[in-house]
Amino acid sequence: MLTADIEKTYPAAKTLVKARAASRIHAKDATLYEFSDEARACAAGYMGWTDLATDPKCDLEAVRAFADEAVEAGIDTILLIGQGGSTQAPMTITKYNKHDSNRVKFRTLDSDSPVRVREMLTMCDPRRTLVVISSKSGGTIEPRMLLEAVRASFERELGHHVVRHLVAITDPGSDLEAQARAEGWRAVFPGEPTVGGRFSALSVFGLVPAALAGIDLEAFMAHARQAEEACSEDAIDNPAIGLAAFLYDNYCRGRNKFSFLTPKRGRVLGLWIEQLVAESLGKEGQGVLPNIEIDPLLLTEDPGDRTVIMYQTQTDLWDERRNFEMSLAYIDPAIPRLSYRIDTVEELAEHFVMWEYAIAMCGYLMGVCPFDQPDVAAAKAEVLGILENGEPAPAFDEVFTERVDMGRAEVSLAPMFEGCEDLHEALYALFLHPAGRLLRAERLPSLHGRGAPRGHRADPPRRGRVLRRVVVLGGGPALLALHRPAAEGRPEHGRVPDTLGRRAEGHPAARGLSGGEPRPAGEGPGRRRPGDARQARPALRAPAPARQLERDPAPPGPGGGRRDRRHPHRPGARRGGRSG
Repeated sequence: MLTADIEKTYPAAKTLVKARAASRIHAKDATLYEFSDEARACAAGYMGWTDLATDPKCDLEAVRAFADEAVEAGIDTILLIGQGGSTQAPMTITKYNKHDSNRVKFRTLDSDSPVRVREMLTMCDPRRTLVVISSKSGGTIEPRMLLEAVRASFERELGHHVVRHLVAITDPGSDLEAQARAEGWRAVFPGEPTVGGRFSALSVFGLVPAALAGIDLEAFMAHARQAEEACSEDAIDNPAIGLAAFLYDNYCRGRNKFSFLTPKRGRVLGLWIEQLVAESLGKEGQGVLPNIEIDPLLLTEDPGDRTVIMYQTQTDLWDERRNFEMSLAYIDPAIPRLSYRIDTVEELAEHFVMWEYAIAMCGYLMGVCPFDQPDVAAAKAEVLGILENGEPAPAFDEVFTERVDMGRAEVSLAPMFEGCEDLHEALYALFLHPAGRLLRAERLPSLHGRGAPRGHRADPPRRGRVLRRVVVLGGGPALLALHRPAAEGRPEHGRVPDTLGRRAEGHPAARGLSGGEPRPAGEGPGRRRPGDARQARPALRAPAPARQLERDPAPPGPGGGRRDRRHPHRPGARRGGRSG
């Protein structure tokens, strides 16, 4: 059952109880968001998630029977293709369950990095792999490209039987549904149109992968029903009300960020929470910015702008558990905090419900609609424009390194960085800009020969202390879309530059981008969706992307570089084509 170690009752809790926010959300009462006509209209169309625990909008027995039949037929690997909300909950469920042994190997392909695509194709035996394409709209560019690449590879061995290894999870009436039914795919699971992607954990988008992994859906949904009952009650001890009040009252006091702390196993839940919070609340110059914190020692002094949310998880490693508990003792006690615990994968369902209700209530308190995603939609529109018309010319490009040919870097500069002559100067100006927060929205697959793990940090303690900035490296293709709105127009909230970009070179509309024939998906440079970078430039005034061209760089050599002659106080990165 949901329990929280909370220091006090926050005033906003009484506001939520008085407004009957919890029960009105459960009843799908869109008039709760009457602060604007747009918010009320959007809420009316996207509150189908509020009672999924008691009415999952799908036949659980049919889902379970399908999963059992697939495994009995010899399927031992599931390859999930999708992006954002369609894959985040399944990854959370299946990865959290890994310690309890999934009955199949579960892999997720949500990046068009050629390294990641090749890795997945190498690890999957087509004869024993079920490919699940998960897309609400059925037309998102990246999943469609990835489907084409995987299907082409599987057809070499399976021929026309490949369709028996394909499953679609999509909303009714989508192009993906029409294609799957016309071609006779193994199964098609229709989604619920009134449930948005980031609120879809308890819909078929989360339940089908969970069943394939061997999770007991009855036990999973029983926990969800208990949480739904508790979170829909207009009471001070409602756990969702407590969480919403904690986030909102601290937000009003200038603590508009929270650090998510958990042992390694729980970080995958942090990624789901990160998307839910940032996409739902980050709008109109407002937002609560989540961050999966790897090193609690960065919080030994209260920065005054964040809270801490801690999750204890079950782990069999005594030293890992002990080290995490000891590290928490170093956190400045002045930082407000909440503590939760999850022991089993079934208990995840409770926390899905609690966070969804809490964020819906937080949106009500902040006066923002938690169900739309204007920045994600704008970035998608920008992508299509770039694919059709090409990208603007960069400010300059230069050799990426001095001693070894690792391709060229193409750099575009925002007006505030005009005058920077090379990549070295541009990155240095970016890191030391008074914006105060740097988020790097890319995985860097080329630096280590494969995609860096989600949430990975590159030496955060040293960078944070030397530069006096919170530096986050990694996070995957969706990070900019998630965090950009929370920072938009609010310098005290931090800026969000996009320092690496990517081209969708496998898409047919990309023919004009590289001056030649488009490469198949998985053969391009594997870069970030360019529309996200374009969207970041005017709103965040951040330098959009310093992109790699021609080839992926190898790991940097040892040594650390020499001093820069114009800035003797800092180490100088090796600069292409320059000496001295």
